[in-house]
Amino acid sequence: MTDRAEHHEGQEAREIRDRQVAEILQELRVAITGGQILFGFLLTVPFAQRWADTSDFQRTLFLITLLAIASATACFIAPTATHRLRFHQGDRPFLVAYANVAAIAGLVCL
Repeated sequence: MTDRAEHHEGQEAREIRDRQVAEILQELRVAITGGQILFGFLLTVPFAQRWADTSDFQRTLFLITLLAIASATACFIAPTATHRLRFHQGDRPFLVAYANVAAIAGLVCL
């Protein structure tokens, strides 16, 4: 294989990784918006007038739900922070793999 062909293949692989990073970050931006809205709503629930009427089971369920959405939000934010921290290292394969795992973990929590 010639040097030119190898360079072309390397450039294509780099373009694919760049596109993958951009796509997953865009997907996370969409997911995090919904998660933040739900999280914000859940934070207001204890201030509702009838909160005192809830049972221990309902409060426990609320706490589990609140922790799950907080975890989902953290999972959705983590790849963006990692991207910013490792951007200049040029480690796109790591960023894509990490963001994929974090996005799936966030969706499971959601």
